[in-house]
Amino acid sequence: MEIEAVLIVETESQKAIVVGKGGRVVKAIGSGARREIEAVLGVQVYLDLRVKVRRRWRRDERYVERLL
Repeated sequence: MEIEAVLIVETESQKAIVVGKGGRVVKAIGSGARREIEAVLGVQVYLDLRVKVRRRWRRDERYVERLL
């Protein structure tokens, strides 16, 4: 099973924190999430995580509703 997910942050500096040096942080996030998803679903999962910047997304009610 393949899952694509986008982690949305508000600033480039937040993106740098989430990605981490050499992608280490986002890799750790993905590995942990993948293991949990596999445990719940009982199947092997390929998890593709992307990090995108969208300024003030938390204040955009319509955007937040689309995410839910």
